[in-house]
Amino acid sequence: MREDFDANANDDTARVVPMGELDDYEVAEGHPDVRGWVVVAEDNRKLGTVHELIVDTQAMRTRYLDVTLDRNLEGVTDERDVLVPIGNARLDDMSDHVILDAAIVARLASLPAYSHERLTRDFERSLFPALGAAPLADKDFYAGQHFDDSRFVAGRRRDLSEADEARVFRSEEELDIAKREVRAGEVEINKVVESEHVSRRVPITREEADIERHAITGDRAAKADIHEEHIRVPLKSEEVVVDKHPVVKEEVVVKKHAVEDFTTVEADLKRERLDIERSGKTAKERKTDRDRDAR
Repeated sequence: MREDFDANANDDTARVVPMGELDDYEVAEGHPDVRGWVVVAEDNRKLGTVHELIVDTQAMRTRYLDVTLDRNLEGVTDERDVLVPIGNARLDDMSDHVILDAAIVARLASLPAYSHERLTRDFERSLFPALGAAPLADKDFYAGQHFDDSRFVAGRRRDLSEADEARVFRSEEELDIAKREVRAGEVEINKVVESEHVSRRVPITREEADIERHAITGDRAAKADIHEEHIRVPLKSEEVVVDKHPVVKEEVVVKKHAVEDFTTVEADLKRERLDIERSGKTAKERKTDRDRDAR
């Protein structure tokens, strides 16, 4: 193992290094060494080649494929390497190809360039926005589906010539449904000023003059002084004085409340089907043949 690799470093990423830097590490027996293999999409379109395996020396697992992108790939202007989490790829060891999931193929060109420097947790976290996901906490960082290496070997075909059993993993897609808040509308209240013509009957009082004449007799009539005289008697009346002032007549309160509804999500999910073909007869069939021949 190289001297500059500190297995006791506090940073967990110190244990995640290229396999080529580890003299005493090799691919486990029975598993192909995919370095140099062609990386393709599900439609067999070439995306690049596997340059190196990035391995976790503590967990003894491959965490990333170091992929050199093909220059003809859309969005790639120069030759560069990117790290693809092992759970986003699967093997096709019949044709020495590594197949990438369709979801990551669309984002492949947006992955940050890997310059083969010491891997840091910050760099690992920078991969996830391009993957359309969020990383887990440090203690569970490699527990997510992006690092599930069982998906990587699910597409392998094994020969039973040197073993008593072989396992084939059948995979299928499942829906990951999340929710987010979006603006669905608004309630808008506008106050406008308008005029209304009103009419009110208001009682008013006014003074009128009543003229009465009375005959004067007796001593009151004996004394008289003839002269001109002018008398003015003012008459009063009420008049209506109109003024206006605002008063609060109503309060409008807008409250929001949640209403639960349902919507239907539709998607086409892929799943693998196993077609099993046998050649030769089973022990039971051979026994049946022997019994028939004996008769």
